[in-house]
Amino acid sequence: GKLLGVQYLLQGSYTDAFGQLRIDVRVVDVETGRLIEAKETTRPRTDVFRMVTELAGEVFRDLRLTPAERLPERRPVPATAVVHFSQGLGFEDRGDVERAKAMYRRALEIFPEYEEARARLEKLEAGA
Repeated sequence: GKLLGVQYLLQGSYTDAFGQLRIDVRVVDVETGRLIEAKETTRPRTDVFRMVTELAGEVFRDLRLTPAERLPERRPVPATAVVHFSQGLGFEDRGDVERAKAMYRRALEIFPEYEEARARLEKLEAGA
């Protein structure tokens, strides 16, 4: 966190039991390692996006944080593209560059605007 110049680190976990999802979030001060805040919510699994949005809003309000700027609108990445991208990361971690590149290419075939996949592929093709 210090290397990135951040003040807080958010840690989270979730538990899914019988259709009920519990999300826990902890805010830690990067400099001291001290726990600043802990929050949780439990609701039906189908409410996951609302749960995350509400928890994030509470943390932002409690810490008096304001976003630096609005993020650009992005189309959601299809799940199949994410799966191929994740497999590419796994192959890359194991040193299998050719299979990693193939997975990134598949992700881009499904979703040509997938910038993360494009960046990883370009890096591997450049030999970095």
